[in-house]
Order: sequence, then structure tokens, then C-alpha cells
Amino acid sequence: MNAAIGRRSVLAMLAAGALATLSLASAPSTHAALAPASSARSSTSAVYVVQGVPGVRVDVSVDGQSVAKGTAAKDVVGPLRLSSGSHQVTFSSADWTVHSDVDVSRASQDVVLHWPAELTAKPEVTVSGNDVAALSPGKGRVTVAHTAVVPPA
Repeated sequence: MNAAIGRRSVLAMLAAGALATLSLASAPSTHAALAPASSARSSTSAVYVVQGVPGVRVDVSVDGQSVAKGTAAKDVVGPLRLSSGSHQVTFSSADWTVHSDVDVSRASQDVVLHWPAELTAKPEVTVSGNDVAALSPGKGRVTVAHTAVVPPA
């Protein structure tokens, strides 16, 4: 595969993941057990995990607890309700395992697994916060994250 085309595919998947995250922002969580019920309103965050590695199925765990198995590229896992503080997110495929310490400090965050601009043996993780502040009626918000050093697809 041409490296430029491969990078464009990853960028397109990241953009799709960002749009999926926006559309899932109000979806109910199937992983509420990750946060204590008593803290569900005040000290938890909505965390979305985006699998952006094409051609690979990935298992995802948070703090050693499985949250998804066999996620394909473009899949969005979440929202996961995680307590504030540090959490270890682990992505595992048949060929590699990637661990990332994620500091949960915003009301909503994306954790994206993707290939870096410089090809390596393992993908990397990028974490970004989502602005979920109220908007005036008739207004909208779109956030685009571009983590590679190549132009957008």
C-alpha cells in the first residue's frame, strides 16, 4: 500500500471517529460499572475510545478491565464513564500491545489509537478533550483533531 494513501485512510477514519463521537455524546453507557454509582454525576467523565488502525481487530481494556473485544477500525467504544484521575488504557492485537496512561480531567475526552506519521512497529495513542459547554439555540460545534504531519485527506 502506498504510504500516502495509508495515511489518508487513517486521517479519514479519525475524522469519522470524531463525527461518531459527536453523534454518540448522548448515548447511554453500557460500561457504567467502571465508575462508582455515587460519583456518576460529579466526578466522572465521558471517555470515547476510537480505534483508528485499519486492518486490525483490537481488544480494549481500562485499568485491566475489558471494555471491548475485536474492535475494528472506525469503531467507537463509549461513552465510558471514568472517574477523574489517571487510568491505563490498553489496546491489544495479535501482533502488539499498546499501553497509555490517560489523565481523565475533562467532562468528555477522546482516546484515539492510530498509526503515527512516521511508521513504527506499534500504533500510538492521542488523547484530546471535547468542549461540551452549552451553546446558544441554533448554534453547533465541530471539533477536528489532526495528529499527523501530512495534509488532511
